Amino acid sequence: MTHPIHGESFASLYERNRTSSELFFQRVSLDTIEDYEIYTLHRRLNRSSPISGEQLYYQCEPPSFGDACEYRFLLNDEFMEIVNAAFFWKRFHQPSDVLLITNGTCYEGLQCQGSIVCLDWREVCDGYIQCPDGQDEERCHELEMNECDSLTEYRCQNGHCIPQEFFFDRIPDCLDKSDETSQGLLSSNDSSCNHTSLFHCLNSSKCISRHRVQDGSIDCFMGVDEIFNAMCDPLPHRFHCSTDQRCLPRRFLMDYTQQCADGSDEALGFRCTKSPSENCDILAGRHDINKETTFAIICNGIQETRPKFNGDDTDETDCDDYPCVTRYTRCNGVWNCVDGRDELFCDNTLSSTYCDVQRAEFFCLQSINHMIEYCASVQKINDAEVNCLGSSDEREFCRKRHPFDYARRYKCKSTCLRDDEYILCKSCR
Repeated sequence: MTHPIHGESFASLYERNRTSSELFFQRVSLDTIEDYEIYTLHRRLNRSSPISGEQLYYQCEPPSFGDACEYRFLLNDEFMEIVNAAFFWKRFHQPSDVLLITNGTCYEGLQCQGSIVCLDWREVCDGYIQCPDGQDEERCHELEMNECDSLTEYRCQNGHCIPQEFFFDRIPDCLDKSDETSQGLLSSNDSSCNHTSLFHCLNSSKCISRHRVQDGSIDCFMGVDEIFNAMCDPLPHRFHCSTDQRCLPRRFLMDYTQQCADGSDEALGFRCTKSPSENCDILAGRHDINKETTFAIICNGIQETRPKFNGDDTDETDCDDYPCVTRYTRCNGVWNCVDGRDELFCDNTLSSTYCDVQRAEFFCLQSINHMIEYCASVQKINDAEVNCLGSSDEREFCRKRHPFDYARRYKCKSTCLRDDEYILCKSCR
């Protein structure tokens, strides 16, 4: 579109002492702001400027935008509303739903031969052939061999690289969402793939990236990539189980599904519920709790550090006067307080959904006179008697008795049972 208002030259702006900061707050395009900053810098230094003083500045009125206000969306919404809506759709839809998020922008680097098919760049090397000659899936093995900078980047499952700080921040940045979702690392002596970054699927000619091994998604025949359990490579973004050889993607930590034999992937005492936060940084591996003791784990009610010698202090030593409700424990998805009050008034929990938390009730599934009840008084928590199914009201008993046997968490009379033993205890409600 043609802007109805005449622009003002850079020379005129400079004479009126206008700054590039002022232009920024007037929603001028960044290209124009950068050009004006270069122009003013050279004028102040009395040097010849590569930017002409005759270049024009336009102050756009919504919904117009662009260097000369030459663009506008075919909507009546303001520019930022449209941008925010696009990111909202991106976050809550699958990457394959590209036409729900964009208008199907064509990838100019690929034209299907003998076809009018227009592919979005997200549809190239996505595992599905769209071009009649299969051109959109050619040479995709090069992505399998791609390695990212282990210090500054995270490798998506499809081989793309994103900045390290975008990993495990509650917002998907990989096209396949593999930086967030619960969907490398291991080495194989088989060299038939002719590249050190590839893993050879047994009983086939298929080669996949080592980063796909034990990533929760079957890529090889008979799922051998998910049961291969030789040893851990020193590659980033993996969690080494405490007592077995499994190396899990760190995005599996504290996802309510035990994958380590000892349950150590579900025993860190906190979850990544909002970002940025120290909890998310620890789970993502940006902070190493084995090398540093962070405030998030000190006196949070769950012992995470093992003493090297009997009598040594741990992260739960001398915590009697330390409050159990802190910025780190409140609404982190884990009962850090003995009575669970750090999770009682949190949104989107079973207690807030089904119970009257203002009357000090918490979610407690129980059978009373052959009737199912969903709530109980917090006074029943940690009273040495199992009232709820799964002994969810007596979590502290087993946590203190077996701090590092993470699967032994079900109280049955005076003992603690493992997950697979719980059904044998008929007295456990």
